[in-house]
Formats: sequence, C-alpha cells, structure tokens
Amino acid sequence: MKTRILALAFAALCSLIFSSRAAAQGCYLILTPHFSEYSTRTLDNSNDNVHQTEQLDGYATFGPSASCPMYLAVHTPSVRNVIGSYGGTSYGPGGCASCYFSYSTALDIIVLPGVTYISEQGATMGCNMGGTFWSGGGGLSYVEFAYTQSKFIDVKTNCVTSNRTGITYCDYLIAPSCTPDTSPPDLNPSAVGGSSLFPDPQYYDIKGIGVRFSTTQPFVFLNVDTYAKEVYGPRLPAFCTKNNP
Repeated sequence: MKTRILALAFAALCSLIFSSRAAAQGCYLILTPHFSEYSTRTLDNSNDNVHQTEQLDGYATFGPSASCPMYLAVHTPSVRNVIGSYGGTSYGPGGCASCYFSYSTALDIIVLPGVTYISEQGATMGCNMGGTFWSGGGGLSYVEFAYTQSKFIDVKTNCVTSNRTGITYCDYLIAPSCTPDTSPPDLNPSAVGGSSLFPDPQYYDIKGIGVRFSTTQPFVFLNVDTYAKEVYGPRLPAFCTKNNP
C-alpha cells in the first residue's frame, strides 16, 4: 500500500500536460518547465540533400517539498523528426528532474525537385511516474525542393564597396524565366546577392527549400542567395517548380 500511495503522488506531480506552470495535487509541488524546441532545414547544393534537424533544450524547476522525494523522478526528452518516409520519434537519455537537457536528431535525405514531402517536427519531456509534462512544436508541414531559372535584368541596387578589398557587393535584380505552364514559379525571388569579382551573369539557377503548413498557402523560402548559381550565355525558358495555388 505504501508503494502505491507514493506512485500516485508522483503521478500527480508529473501529469502536467502541455502546461508551462501547474501544481501537483498529490504532494503540493509546483513544477515549471523551461524548454524550447527548434527546427532547421538546409540544402546541400552539391547533391540536393536536405538536412533537417529537430532539437530540444531546457530544464525544469520546482519548489521544495518534504512530501515529494524528487530524487526518484527521471525526466526523458524525445523528438520527432520526419520527412516523407524517413525519420521518426527518438528518445534521449533520462536525467534528474532539475537536469539541463539538450537533445537533437538530424535527417539527410535526397529530394526530388517539385515533389512535396510531408514533414513532422516536435519535442516532448516525460516523467517516469506520470508521463508527458511538456510539449513543443508538433503538427504537420509540407516541404518542397524547388528549382527556378531567373534572368538578370541588368539592374543593381544596394551596392556597397569594401574598403579593405575593393570588391563591390550588390543586389542583382532578377525575374523568372520559366515556361508558361510553370509560371509564376513557387520560388520567385526578386533579387540575389552578387559581387564585382565576376562578370554580370545572364541567368541564375536557383534552388531552395520551401515550407508551408497547409495546401492553400504558398511555400516560404529562406536563404535564397545561398543556392543561386551564375549562368552565362543564352537560354530558353526552363521547367521551374510550380505547386503553389
């Protein structure tokens, strides 16, 4: 009977689901989570690999209570990191109730231009006596690897010359050069960064990773400059990626 009463007290302590501050009913202890969840995606431009990382960081605090022997509690982090059929849920090593946790997993997968992949990211913290007491992130998103051919329209803005090297850096204004069926493309930047180290290109091959949270929203692309490649010489309109509504 004594063991059962102790277990019930800890279940009350740790049953703080999706809450940032709550008081347990069994042993009158306030447990406050201080956790954060982070998701990042990058593209390896050399082989079109997507690198997706899901990370959990943080700790929990609690007030003193003689009726709650916290040295018996074990907290365990978990993260969910999925793209398409790759990845899943993984669990980090458990630690004490007041320990600091930093746990992450990474995916590296080859993706195909124009294909939309379902992605999942999220993180939780669990207690050995009462289950999950914190959750962050979560839900579905849609990830797309997109390609766009853009034409340099011979206008530069925001030019800055380095006093040390003498190199001038500018925003090169561009416009998509895609077939009618793939216009406007999902990935449609208005400018990319360039420097005076090279002659002005005629075109840019641009790749990017886009994310949206419903099929009625447009894809959002970040760090477009990172994946823009100068192209010299004439070109025909290209088959760009178009899945946006």
